Amino acid sequence: MDIDLAALTDDGGWRAFQCKIYREDAYVSKAALNSFIAASSRKFAGPGGEKVKFARRLLISASNNRSQEAVHSIQDQDPHFSRISRLDLAEAGVDWEALDKGDYGPLARTKHGTPGRAFCPRVGRFARRALSVLLPQET
Repeated sequence: MDIDLAALTDDGGWRAFQCKIYREDAYVSKAALNSFIAASSRKFAGPGGEKVKFARRLLISASNNRSQEAVHSIQDQDPHFSRISRLDLAEAGVDWEALDKGDYGPLARTKHGTPGRAFCPRVGRFARRALSVLLPQET
């Protein structure tokens, strides 16, 4: 799949997201990222038909492991490439039980700096909803 989710942020920048839901011990390969890198590098038609490009890209993976080729393929990219790994998700301060019940945003956060309760092994089911918790929100 090319891009799993595209989002327009409050600052007017577009973000491209891809979720890789693999076994915990699996490796994310360069081949698994190629179509996302290609699709998120191209301009696309914005809501008003204007040509826009992504300002940032984010890979969310349920594994902490990446092949060396995958690491090299996302370095020094334009637009910038960020990654959220399984470890990042586990330490994100997300109340996974609340998320599972349908809560989102502040209702699905733990207190700042507090690791989330038992990381949900079914992270694939929550990857898109987790974005609502992990992305900065207006206060």
